[in-house]
Amino acid sequence: DEYINILDKEFLYKYEYKKSSFDTSIKARDCDDVTIYHPSAQGNIMTVLFNTGCVSDFPKCLMLEILCDFFFNSEGAYIKEKLRPLGKRITADFNDSTYLTDLSITIEGTEEENTDNFRRILNDAFKNAEINEYKLKGIINSYKFYFKEEDFGYKPRGLFYCTLLMRSFMYGNYSFEPVKINDLFEKIEKINIRQLINEYFIDKGTYGILINEDDAKENVTIPPANNEELITYQAQEDKAENIAKINVSKVNEISPEPFNFKYEAHDNIIFVPVENGDVVYIDFLFDASYVEPESLPHMGMLQAIADVYDTRYSNDIDYYMGGFDIMSRTIVAKNNCKRYLQIKIKALRENIYKAIDIFYNIISLKYNNIDRIKELTDEHRQILKNRYITAGQIKAYTRALSVLFTESAFADDTVGYGFYSYITSTDYEKLISDLNNVSKNIFSDNIIYTLICNEKDRKKITDYIDKKIAALPPSGSKKPYTKLNQELSIAVDTNVNFNAMAFPITYDSGVYRVVQQIITREYIWDKIRLEGGAYGGGCCFTDSNKCYMYSYRDPQLARTYDVFEKVGQYLQNKKTQSEIDRFILGAVNNADIPVKNNMLGSMATRRHILDMTYEKLAKRREELLSTTPADIVKAGENIEASIKNKAVCTVGKKNDIEKNIDLLKNFTEI
Repeated sequence: DEYINILDKEFLYKYEYKKSSFDTSIKARDCDDVTIYHPSAQGNIMTVLFNTGCVSDFPKCLMLEILCDFFFNSEGAYIKEKLRPLGKRITADFNDSTYLTDLSITIEGTEEENTDNFRRILNDAFKNAEINEYKLKGIINSYKFYFKEEDFGYKPRGLFYCTLLMRSFMYGNYSFEPVKINDLFEKIEKINIRQLINEYFIDKGTYGILINEDDAKENVTIPPANNEELITYQAQEDKAENIAKINVSKVNEISPEPFNFKYEAHDNIIFVPVENGDVVYIDFLFDASYVEPESLPHMGMLQAIADVYDTRYSNDIDYYMGGFDIMSRTIVAKNNCKRYLQIKIKALRENIYKAIDIFYNIISLKYNNIDRIKELTDEHRQILKNRYITAGQIKAYTRALSVLFTESAFADDTVGYGFYSYITSTDYEKLISDLNNVSKNIFSDNIIYTLICNEKDRKKITDYIDKKIAALPPSGSKKPYTKLNQELSIAVDTNVNFNAMAFPITYDSGVYRVVQQIITREYIWDKIRLEGGAYGGGCCFTDSNKCYMYSYRDPQLARTYDVFEKVGQYLQNKKTQSEIDRFILGAVNNADIPVKNNMLGSMATRRHILDMTYEKLAKRREELLSTTPADIVKAGENIEASIKNKAVCTVGKKNDIEKNIDLLKNFTEI
């Protein structure tokens, strides 16, 4: 009532209620099938779109989203397996972001040249669909966990629920039903799945195919250059009187206290107590220094498929757990790079012991099914190709960093180009041998783990984990890893570029959190996004004395690298304290994001290994909050000197890379 009164008295009293004018009679139209000829790195691509009615039937929409995962996106999914012979990667998506919802299914890397087989197999699969109740219940459980945990990624909880409400409010249905989550799950139990399939999928759908044809040309009319006025406008400085109109917080209003939380570390256990222990989180870190350096790409393969290789366990993950994530991780402490394979699991308190059993079963797997390995390898190879096209900036800065830093070469071997080069192999028997060897070396008793739960559950859970660890084989000997890569750019089938520059820089101050904000939010935003036409870009200073800058979906190449080169000079132009204060607030905004329980494990592990005491954290924050124009000038001088030892990488257009080969040195093509 308090907030509603504020809204009424300050804003809404000026307006009369107006009924929504949205036309709810809108219906989807029938469409002819579509054939397109166009160059494609993914080969031929087939897709189908099903109209699934309006968004206002909220229980139906939730059930369709669940069925999309059940039939297509989960491992061993019934219809996905029926479609698998048609292509290398199968994906499906249920879209309820508009009034008329739809479900789409896409097959990449297909040899088909029309959609006849696709239509026939998909239609038969829907007609004869098998409903595995255990698997379906597992996927429903995973959705329930998602809402119970309330970790909605980058969206704060309130924003997430607002977006759910917009599904009704935007279309004149002022109902809170979309956020009555328990009611929705009760209602979907009454939905007849066969009836839903008959209504929306059997003998329905608009089919399309893109046929990969290298000689196909797009008929694009390029308008004459007419953007001089826009560039001039974008290059203007904001007027001081306009900036002054923005009501902002004052730096002296910001708390000098860094975020702090309790944790304990004893031997190989790090424990973080939390009051709300309905969800238990465990982070397992296996020491990757016991893996032969040449086997690191094999470890990349292991982290890509371990949790989905055996569909029994992937179904168990859905049924009993809220997540099972495998990733490589490095922590650099005093110039010593610690390398890990990290497995993060989470489950409701009552399911945590079953979750630990599933974890143990997965790390104890023996790989011997060559058909399954082929399926997963082909699919993951396609996924990696897509990532170079859609998120090439990550691949670019990973590769650029790997030229200069051992820990980044480790990342390149496990998730970057080093891993991609390995996964292009079609010797599946060798892949099986490599997987079993690296699994034996990594999954041994060389492990530390972080537990996040209630104090009352601590001993019972740690005792249970320790029994599992005791059953693991002993570790071998540590292997040195000193690899650095050559500079290499990567040509992919795209019309834009992802450019990255990395360099070593020595610093030990919170000032560089502010410098990072200035470079990202002002310099790169203005010079590369607004003036250069890129979709975006950024800068990052890491605690291990390295920096990288990148551009995202960038039509430029040489110009962007020239902008990167001049960043130190830009920072040396003295700014006023009021200008610096804006970026201090931005840095605080990054530092003070709401911390969720599932983030505490990685934070505690890092603080423990790096010996990040509260005093050190407070000193960094004090340096951040007291940043002056002189500090920025000094940082600019440091960057200008340091950037001479740079490495670069572009993921993008082959023609652009070839034109700038003197700058980029080497390139390959995927």
